[in-house]
Amino acid sequence: MEEFQTGLNAALGLSVGYSVRNKLLKQQTENAVKAYRIQSEKDLFTNVLKSAGYNLNIFVTEEEKIVELPRYHLFDKQTNFYLLKNKNFTIQYDYEYLKNDLNILTLSFDLWKQQQLDEAIEVAKREFTAEEVRKIIAQYPERYLVEPEKIKTYIPINTQAKNEVIMFK
Repeated sequence: MEEFQTGLNAALGLSVGYSVRNKLLKQQTENAVKAYRIQSEKDLFTNVLKSAGYNLNIFVTEEEKIVELPRYHLFDKQTNFYLLKNKNFTIQYDYEYLKNDLNILTLSFDLWKQQQLDEAIEVAKREFTAEEVRKIIAQYPERYLVEPEKIKTYIPINTQAKNEVIMFK
């Protein structure tokens, strides 16, 4: 279904869905952490080991363990708005214009425009940790709805070594 949705989005000129975007983001995070570790090893050899008389450094890249860092958004039921990062950012939008003006010739443009608005709102929403959400809900139990964020955040938790590092003098 994900492949079908991605193909349909591509045909309509829309961005990929959040599930595909999150998979790509997770892969990019893994690659960035791996590149950082490789560069750190190169810097260690160049700056420390080579000056100490070592002329060869062999290291094996490690498998990075990446996990999702849970973040949440809060929807204020009193104001009918999400809590935003910037209080000056306001976009009011709804899907009514699609219902009123559903024209097959402008459908792609209307869906693209709605997707741009949705993504702008998603980026503007303030992110809360689970601990922050617990504290807020304890103070205001009936005021907020809690939603997990759509665009995930990934962090490395550990690496799993596959071989030992060997240095020759």
